[in-house]
Amino acid sequence: MSDNIWWTTVYSAGRGLLRLVENPILYAALVLMVWDLSRCARAERRSFGVRVTRPWRAAGRRWLCGLAAGALVSGACLCVGVTVSLWEIAAVSALSVLLAVFRLRWMTPVYSAAVWGLVAWVASLGARASATASPLSRSWLAGFHAVDWAVVVGASALAESLWLLWARHWPVAPAALTGKRGRTIGAFVVQLSWVVPVLVPIPGGQPAPWLPPSSWPWLAPAGGVAFAAFPVVSGFHGVFAGQYPNAAVGKAVLWTAASGFAVLAGAVLSHWLGPAAVATGLVFAAALREMSVWQARRAESRAEPLCAVAVDGVRILSVLKGSLAEQMGLMPGEVITHVNHIPVHSAYDLHFAFDQNPAYAKLQVVDARGEARIVGKPVYQGERNQLGLILAPDGRRPGQWSAPAFGLLQTLYLRMVRGGERDATAVESVAPPSGS
Repeated sequence: MSDNIWWTTVYSAGRGLLRLVENPILYAALVLMVWDLSRCARAERRSFGVRVTRPWRAAGRRWLCGLAAGALVSGACLCVGVTVSLWEIAAVSALSVLLAVFRLRWMTPVYSAAVWGLVAWVASLGARASATASPLSRSWLAGFHAVDWAVVVGASALAESLWLLWARHWPVAPAALTGKRGRTIGAFVVQLSWVVPVLVPIPGGQPAPWLPPSSWPWLAPAGGVAFAAFPVVSGFHGVFAGQYPNAAVGKAVLWTAASGFAVLAGAVLSHWLGPAAVATGLVFAAALREMSVWQARRAESRAEPLCAVAVDGVRILSVLKGSLAEQMGLMPGEVITHVNHIPVHSAYDLHFAFDQNPAYAKLQVVDARGEARIVGKPVYQGERNQLGLILAPDGRRPGQWSAPAFGLLQTLYLRMVRGGERDATAVESVAPPSGS
């Protein structure tokens, strides 16, 4: 009998995963992700003549990460006995789509779950205060599994923070951005988004042998369950000119983790303080998300550009993976002042200096702290064509991006400036680099 229950559970889980393909957020997220990466690749070609971003490769990598995160979140939800209903999944998904019409970063379920959690709390107050409460309030609004959704949202936020922490060193796309003073400066495009498929039990169906009977008193009792899966869109996007991407994403990790712990704390405290605690936790988590966007915008507006035009050399904006420049240890933001003892002030000077001694590259570089160092390497046949440097724009022509934005999928709001003539800032790029 026990074996039959387990096989039935596996079959029910498979059917639940099929419900994932019925959710429109899955397709909307895929289209938006690929579209966003494709726009970035087109801007790279126009600005630098090099395509660093490979949209489909990058999207596939992010989907694999999303599947791994989904397994972690689903496992956590199964272990603690989370159950939600099909109408709740439909309600949260529909509200997420509606909120995304106003701001794409509101597609993540922390916002829609916060709204429904508040509505459910108000409905439960009305149902308790009046015996003549409407049947609607007494049924599905007051019965919204806010605590269970808080666990889903909190676990998703913690998984997101872990993935952002791991992915903050992924290659980022270079960009030519119109700065605050109207000059073109170099910038970094961060596009880290995932679609996390979460599998959760729904009431009804077979008994669930893995569910703890009374270990988690703040969760609703499960009883018999079936399964349903739904997509959770998460991540962080932005264009940074005054901060290095790993530092900016690191700050987003802290805000995301704080939102996850806040909503989980509300779920636990609801056992003693009632539905108000979980509703407060969900709203506070959504507020922390908005604070993260505000902090990124504020820090960027106050910072000086890292990759503005250099007066004493040429500034490095990006180093392509697997290139000669990467082997020499060159980093974004550094300034090359001499090549083989020849001063350089433009991409043309850089080409000329390398032509004087094509068998050896000796560079004098000033790092971000203003300290000079010498790097050198013999250049073997074929390596010279794999230098792999992208230099910061010279500031004379309009940038390809304007109006920076931060948050989930917010780079789709960036306005692409058309008609600008390409700067000669790509120096012998390596053949197809790995996707960012």
